[in-house]
Amino acid sequence: MQRSARILSVPVSPGLPENLQERYCLTHHLTEDEFTSHLLSRSLYPHARLLAPLLRLLLPGCFELDRRFVRGLAPLRSRRGITHEANDFYKQSRRERRWRHWLRLRISADRAQRAVREAW
Repeated sequence: MQRSARILSVPVSPGLPENLQERYCLTHHLTEDEFTSHLLSRSLYPHARLLAPLLRLLLPGCFELDRRFVRGLAPLRSRRGITHEANDFYKQSRRERRWRHWLRLRISADRAQRAVREAW
């Protein structure tokens, strides 16, 4: 006796967000261009948020690693990839700019994860 396999397909509505960036922007009423700067700002440690304008002026590119992390989150379609991206960011931040890591003049991967989970 053979059973036929049925393939269930769920129609995709053009209005539903497909990835994290779309979900986050919908939740926070942002344009997709505002995604990176908004999530970056929310994810910075409080003292780093205060010093960020000065650091950007004195050290252009200081937050480039943080921006790469946030941009890496944008295409995710599920929450499973967030932890993997956060672990990669943590390792890279320890290697690339130790002073930023020690002084916490960077984003907090935990804060970013919490902010992202609100969109799901």
